[in-house]
Amino acid sequence: MTLFQLLTNTTHRLPNKTVLTYREKRFSFSELHQACCSAADGFIKAGVKKGDRVSIVLGNSPAFVMAYYGLQAIGAIPVPSNPKLTQEELSYIYNDAACVAVVCCPLVVKVVLEAQKSSPTVRTIFCANGVVDGCEDFDTICARKGISQPEAPGIDPVNDASVFLYTSGTTGFPKGCMLSHHNQIANMKMAEEALKLTGDDSYMTVLPLFHTFASSLCMNQSIRLGGRFDLLDYPVPNAVLDCLEQNRNTICPIVPTMYAAILHFADGQQRDLSGVRLFVSAGAPISVATLNAFKAKYGKGIIEGYGSTELSPFCSFSPLGGPERAGAVGVPVPGVEMAVVDENDQHLGDEERGEIIVKGESVMIGYHNMPEATAEALKGGWYHTGDIGRRDADGFYWIMDRKKDMLLVGGLNVYPREIEEVISKHPSIAEVAVIGEYDDLRGEIPVAFVVPKPEHTIDVHELLRFSRTHLANYKVPRRIMLRDSLPKGPSLKILKRVLRDEHKAFLETIQEKSIS
Repeated sequence: MTLFQLLTNTTHRLPNKTVLTYREKRFSFSELHQACCSAADGFIKAGVKKGDRVSIVLGNSPAFVMAYYGLQAIGAIPVPSNPKLTQEELSYIYNDAACVAVVCCPLVVKVVLEAQKSSPTVRTIFCANGVVDGCEDFDTICARKGISQPEAPGIDPVNDASVFLYTSGTTGFPKGCMLSHHNQIANMKMAEEALKLTGDDSYMTVLPLFHTFASSLCMNQSIRLGGRFDLLDYPVPNAVLDCLEQNRNTICPIVPTMYAAILHFADGQQRDLSGVRLFVSAGAPISVATLNAFKAKYGKGIIEGYGSTELSPFCSFSPLGGPERAGAVGVPVPGVEMAVVDENDQHLGDEERGEIIVKGESVMIGYHNMPEATAEALKGGWYHTGDIGRRDADGFYWIMDRKKDMLLVGGLNVYPREIEEVISKHPSIAEVAVIGEYDDLRGEIPVAFVVPKPEHTIDVHELLRFSRTHLANYKVPRRIMLRDSLPKGPSLKILKRVLRDEHKAFLETIQEKSIS
C-alpha cells in the first residue's frame, strides 16, 4: 500500500464526504482526489518523475495537501520545509536532496528564487495561493477537471521513500530523514489503535503540515480512515478555540506551548469544548503545571505523546482510560518496542536512567546521503533517540534530559550547533556557546554566550541582525550574554552544564530583584 492508494481507496468508499476545510473552502474526497491527480499531471509535464525530490515551502493550505499527494501519485518524493527558512537553509536542502522543483507561495518566492541560484538541480518553481511571473501557476493546474489518475509507477512501499523530512543536525547541517510509505502507514495504524481513531474523528489542524506531527496524525490519518481535518493558518489561541467549538472537532493535537498560550492568552469567555474527545500534546515535554491547569479550566485531561521524525513520528501515548501519570510520555504504542540502555547499549531495568531506544516498523529507512549517521542512529536495529529517560514499574516512560543538545522552540527542533556555526562566522566573535532557557510560551528559547576577539567589541543589536540574515527567526537567540571567557574542562571542551547552572542562578537573581 502507498500513501496515494490510501487516498484513492477512501475516495472510492466515501466520494462525497468532506475531508478538508480551509477558511470558507470545503473539499470532498472526490474533489481532493481530482485536484491531486491534476497536480500530478502538472508535475509530470514539468518533467518530474518517480524518485525525484520536490520541495514544498508552504504554510497550511489545501495547496500543500495537493502538492504532497500529487507527488505521491507519481512516486516522486515531497520535501516539506518551513517557509521561515532562509535562502542559505533552503539552498542546503535543495542541494542535499537534489530537488528538481519547488512548490511555494508568493510570500516566500523571492527567497526560493535566491536559493535556486545556488541549487542547479532545481528546474521549475510552482507558485500556489497566488500568481508570480516566471513561476508555474499551481492553483490553475490543480483546478483542472477531468485529469485521469496517473498510472502507478511501480512503487515499493517498504523500500521507497515517501517523504524527506529535514531535521536539524548536531554537526550544524540538517539531516534528510527518509520515511517509506510502509513506515508512515504502520505508524498510522499504531496511533489508530492507541487512540481509538475512526473515520468519525475530525482534527483541528493548526500545527504546520510541514511537521510530521500534523501531517501524520491530521492529514494522513484523515485520508486513511475517512475523517476530516480543518486547517488553520496561525496558532492564535482564540482561533484554535473557535475552531474546536464551531467545527466540533474530536481531536485537538497541539504542542505544549499552545496549551500554555490557550491558558494564558485566550479571551476567557466560556467555551463549549464538549465535542473534543482527545486533547493530545507532543513535540516537547509538557509541564505538570500546564496539565493540571488545563484540566482544572476545561474539565478534560491531555493525552501525552512521544516520538520523533525518525519514528514517523509516534512511539508512545498516555493510555486511554488511565492510569494517569502526569509528566510521563506514556507507554509504547502497539507494534513498537521501547527500552532504556546504558552507554554500551546494555538494557537497563525499571527506574534506571539511560538513553531511550525504539524498534518497530515505523522506524525510518535512514538519513539521505549520511550512511555513518544512519548506522549510528540505528545501532543494533534500534533507533537511538538521544533522549535520557527511565521506565517505571508500570511500563510508563519518562523523559529526564536530552543527550543531544537539541532545543525545542515552539515545538520545533533547534540544535545549538547550527546557531553556533552561524554566530561564529561573525568577524568579532572568538567563541560562542548556545543553551536553552525555559520560556512559558515557546518552551525554550536559545541563549547565546559570546566572547569577543581581542581588540573587538560586540554590538548585540548588530549581532542579532547578522543572525537573522542567516537563520530562521525561531532559531535566532532571544538573549545574548557577553563574556570574557567560557568555562572549559581539561580537554578544553566548553562545559555547557556550567553555563546552564550559571545562567539559572542569573535568572533567579533577576527574579529576586523584580520581586523585591
